[in-house]
Amino acid sequence: ANLVFNKVSMPCVHTWHAIISAHSSLGQSKEAIVLYHRMQFEGFQPDKFIFSCVSKACGNVGDILNGRVVHDDIIRSGLEEEKFLQAALLDMYAKSGSLDDASNMFNVVQERDPVVWGAIISGYVECGNFHEALSQYPLMRGDGIDPNNFTFICLLKACGSLRDLEWGNKMHIEAKKYNYECDLFVGTGLIDMYAKCGSIMHAKQAFDGLLERNVVSWTALLAAYAEHGQPERALGFYDKMQDEGVSPDNRAFVIALQACYVLAEDE
Repeated sequence: ANLVFNKVSMPCVHTWHAIISAHSSLGQSKEAIVLYHRMQFEGFQPDKFIFSCVSKACGNVGDILNGRVVHDDIIRSGLEEEKFLQAALLDMYAKSGSLDDASNMFNVVQERDPVVWGAIISGYVECGNFHEALSQYPLMRGDGIDPNNFTFICLLKACGSLRDLEWGNKMHIEAKKYNYECDLFVGTGLIDMYAKCGSIMHAKQAFDGLLERNVVSWTALLAAYAEHGQPERALGFYDKMQDEGVSPDNRAFVIALQACYVLAEDE
């Protein structure tokens, strides 16, 4: 794609958007940011779609300095009222760890949807402000916004980090109410949350309720048993995981090896 782009004698904004978007979507965020600056150096004005791509790229690598430059460029372009750009900037600031800026952007957004709420909740979780993250849920519901699976993934992570089983149970009930209990990612979050809160029985029940299972959900179950003094059961599920055609990843290998070590020490 870069070879083709570099051979274009007269690129336009759409051409720049295509190459910047390609790098951003492939996880090459730094390259996308460099192209953004090159585009402006060559006299091209970014459009709202390029601004969105570069905001995402800045957030992915936590580049708050370039993120603020992009924000200033958006203001100068008169596009600061664009709802999806506001959401993109909010997400960028949250991922970059600048919660004050994220909070300011959140207050600017007039029409908040699950994506906007998810961005601010995720920002609090990633920065370790777990109580603040949980406090956003009733505010979101009071705003008339229904949660999505990403909302529950973030909130369950907060519950597990706090070892707060009471809040965890509340989030489980809410996830069930919105039919996310059997969602692969939410279900895995439930397993991990219950395990961290010391409720292995509920972790196993959450696992059994999944309609599909991948290596992440299996590994969450292995960790639940291994970390709570049941290495034999952890190894039993390790074997069962492979019997069901799921290959272990590095974390599953480490958990299995640790379980073997614990059993060898006990002999």
